[in-house]
Amino acid sequence: MMNFNKHAKSTLLALAVMTTGVSSLECNSVTAVASKVNKKVALSVFVAVLVAMKIRLDTKPSSDSRYADLGQDFKDLLESSKSCKHLLYMFDKYLVGSAVKIEDTSTETQREDGSIFTIKGKKLMQKPFGAMGLFDAYVLSQMKKLNEYVAIIAAFYLLVNNPDVIFGAALDKAKASK
Repeated sequence: MMNFNKHAKSTLLALAVMTTGVSSLECNSVTAVASKVNKKVALSVFVAVLVAMKIRLDTKPSSDSRYADLGQDFKDLLESSKSCKHLLYMFDKYLVGSAVKIEDTSTETQREDGSIFTIKGKKLMQKPFGAMGLFDAYVLSQMKKLNEYVAIIAAFYLLVNNPDVIFGAALDKAKASK
């Protein structure tokens, strides 16, 4: 096997995970594949692809990518004698992309009376790019924030839709304590 670096290996791993669900099927034609794949297999392959792309997004070094390069990348692909390597490059660039990087900042200023005033903020160091980079920045990060409120949302849902459960349990506790 060729000596690939860590980034190429993680890209190959992502591609291997993507193709494992399809390679076990009889791929004679597009209609044969479509007739063999059921919804559970398709969902499993989709989730596996997302996980592989997320792993690659986290292990990939930062990059300064632009969508303006897309036309040139396809032209290079068609002209390239090493199209497999270029396909991996395009997969890594446009499907995996790059993660958003936000750093905490603090600025200290001294007032006229001699006291020090600190302003804390955040600075965008790298914009998200590519399908997985954007999905991570705008969906997965929001789901992490929403996870903090799941218990409160569930309690509020029960309170609105089935108040007997909450008030019945409180009433039973009050009766039992007497």
